[in-house]
Formats: sequence, structure tokens, C-alpha cells
Amino acid sequence: MSDQHCSSCRWWVPHYVYGSVGECRRHAPRPAVKGSVNAEDEDAWQAIWPDTSSDDWCGEHEPTDTPRGLKTE
Repeated sequence: MSDQHCSSCRWWVPHYVYGSVGECRRHAPRPAVKGSVNAEDEDAWQAIWPDTSSDDWCGEHEPTDTPRGLKTE
């Protein structure tokens, strides 16, 4: 099986603070409540993409020419 992990997918964007974790941007962001704020407060909502690990995988992988993730020097 070829490398079909998030780090080699065109839809994955790494968090630069945590290089092995990133956001899957395959679909539009989902609404979510910020922390433990009351969901009835209109300022409590934000749009988020799901966080995934660089070695996670799914059935919608699309390869990229520039794998991303932890920088190696």
C-alpha cells in the first residue's frame, strides 16, 4: 500500500506549532462551540476544520507533490 497519510494529502495543512498535527481542509469548516461557553450566545460559535495527525488516513486522500509535516534538517 502506498503512503496515503494526511501528511501526503493535498487537503492537509499542518499546525506549525505542532508539526505532526494539522487541519483537514477537504470539506468546509464545521460550526463548533468555543470551549465551555453557552451555546445560545451568538459569539460562542466558530468555524473549525477537523484536526488530524500527520499519520492518520481516510478514504478521500489526494496526493500532493509536497508532503508536509515535521521539518527535517
